[in-house]
Amino acid sequence: IENIATQLARSLQKLDLSTQMIVICGHNKLMTDSLSAKLKPEDKLKVSIKGFVNNVDQYMTASDCLVTKAGPGTIAESMIRGLPLVLSYYLPGQEFGNIAYVVDGGFGVYTGNRPKRVAKAVCDMFQNETVMKAISDRCIASSHMHATKQIAKDIATTVLAKR
Repeated sequence: IENIATQLARSLQKLDLSTQMIVICGHNKLMTDSLSAKLKPEDKLKVSIKGFVNNVDQYMTASDCLVTKAGPGTIAESMIRGLPLVLSYYLPGQEFGNIAYVVDGGFGVYTGNRPKRVAKAVCDMFQNETVMKAISDRCIASSHMHATKQIAKDIATTVLAKR
C-alpha cells in the first residue's frame, strides 16, 4: 500500500487537476507515520494520511475513485455509491473471483500490486469524465442497495416456515 500511495501521489501531482488523496492505513501505525513523513501536500494535491477510522463510509461517499483489495464488502459498498474501483490485490482463493466480477461488469479495473499501473489507472479515470461517469452509472445500476435487508427477510422467512 505504501508504494502504491507514493506512486499515486507522484502521478496525481503531474495532472493538470486539483486533487485530493486520502490513504487509510488502519492499525498500521508504521505505515501511517511513514506516509505522513513522505507525502506532503503540493500545489494541486492535498494529501491526508489516516490510521484506523470508524467512518470509512463517509470517506467513500466523498471520493471519486477507490483503490482497494478485492474484498466483497468494499466492492458492494463502492458500487452502491457509484464509486469506480481500482483493485490492486486480492486474498488468494476467497477474493479471486471478485476481480472478474468487477472487471467484466465494467465497475473498475484490476492492476495487480503494481504501483505504476495503479497510478496510471487512477489518472486515466480522472482525465476522462465520460469514462468515470459511465463506470459510476454501471456501478449504481448493478448494485443491490437493499440486499442485506432482503437476505435477513429471506432467512427469517425460512426459519419461521420450519416452525
